[in-house]
Amino acid sequence: MELYALTDSMIVKKIGGIVRRRRLEKNITQSELSQSSGVALSSIVALESGKNVSVVTLISLLRALDALDFLGHFVEEPKVSPIAYLKLMEKSKSRQRASIRKKSLHKRDNTEW
Repeated sequence: MELYALTDSMIVKKIGGIVRRRRLEKNITQSELSQSSGVALSSIVALESGKNVSVVTLISLLRALDALDFLGHFVEEPKVSPIAYLKLMEKSKSRQRASIRKKSLHKRDNTEW
């Protein structure tokens, strides 16, 4: 399915459907999910019916449903290509040299450098 062809509200409905399906697979009620996730029952009903909820609410529900992997693409670290890694390693091979300090004039009364 091409997600870009869907409207935002259609995507929210699909996410709500996924949460509902996952809840039913685990054979728990909305009330039980509310208790285990700490999310208000009304928020669960809203999400499952395709209404907007906060990202924190969605994360709490997914955690309670053991479905955080659903968000994997959002928290995944970008992978470095082998060529980019080699270039990075080549840059780090060059030696760093200390900068030359400028000496201050030596004074008779004060021997500061």
